Amino acid sequence: MGIDFYIDGLRFLPDKATIVKVYMEVVNINLETLFEKETALPVLESQAFNPVFDYRRELRAAAIDPTAIALFTILTFDS
Repeated sequence: MGIDFYIDGLRFLPDKATIVKVYMEVVNINLETLFEKETALPVLESQAFNPVFDYRRELRAAAIDPTAIALFTILTFDS
């Protein structure tokens, strides 16, 4: 049993955003971590306002908690 997550890019970031990182975490209803936390950085040649990601995350387990929540946090550094 499993699920795949893909991030191709980000759009409509604030004008002050210069450096971007996406942080992914999977927790259950009790906020217990179910899978290892992971971060993704954009491709270096991409534009600052429209960063391109080549990110893929596979989550595989014998059984996945039905209360699982995938949390994506976008971290930026403002100029």
